[in-house]
Amino acid sequence: MNNNEVIITIVIAIVLLYIEYNYFGQDQNINSNPENEIRKLKNELDSLNYKLSQTEQALIEEKQARFKAETKARKIVSQEIGNQSHKIKPFSYQTRSQTLQQPSWCMNKLNRAEKIICNESSLWEFELKNVNIFNQLYNISNFSQRKNLKRELHSWLRIRNKKCLRSVYTCKQVYQERILDLESRLY
Repeated sequence: MNNNEVIITIVIAIVLLYIEYNYFGQDQNINSNPENEIRKLKNELDSLNYKLSQTEQALIEEKQARFKAETKARKIVSQEIGNQSHKIKPFSYQTRSQTLQQPSWCMNKLNRAEKIICNESSLWEFELKNVNIFNQLYNISNFSQRKNLKRELHSWLRIRNKKCLRSVYTCKQVYQERILDLESRLY
């Protein structure tokens, strides 16, 4: 059952409780107050949303761990073969001063999602990493690969904008997934 189905089920239960309470009266052995039932259902919904966010975070962490393991395995294989031309590049970590710089495009006319990114300093590091890795991948690509990368970028920007309107957390998730995808193709 996905999030929307859970929400719809809870809303239907609330409506049914309301109807039962208001149209059949309190003398029909209603054991609890509808407000209490609504409160319980809202608490249950909050609990389910929290569990969902924890599961999503665990999946992201699993992807990151898998990527690190694959990178380490490639490095070991490269060393065993002795092929020095095929070195595994490490993650591109940025200095603290670089991560705190607002993206340069924040000075342009912005949509709502871009305003969220520009106003949330915790997202700047993700944006910088994304841009750096994309540029590295773009620079080593041929003409047709570059066209595909640009097309992919525009598609991803639409997805990013939708997710960033939901919350900063989902915005970070979409950036992390994109960075992992780009890094897997780069190395």
